[in-house]
Amino acid sequence: MAIENSDATFASINLDNPSYPEVLEGRAIVINHDIDEVIRKLLAEQKG
Repeated sequence: MAIENSDATFASINLDNPSYPEVLEGRAIVINHDIDEVIRKLLAEQKG
């Protein structure tokens, strides 16, 4: 989907091997971390 939508940003959160399709270079966010921790931190920041 992100490939077809030029306004989209692709996100990959993976502890072992975060990656993205080469065609999305410049439109990808890659986080090398445990997704559970990432989501918990994002939710905590959102709550204030």
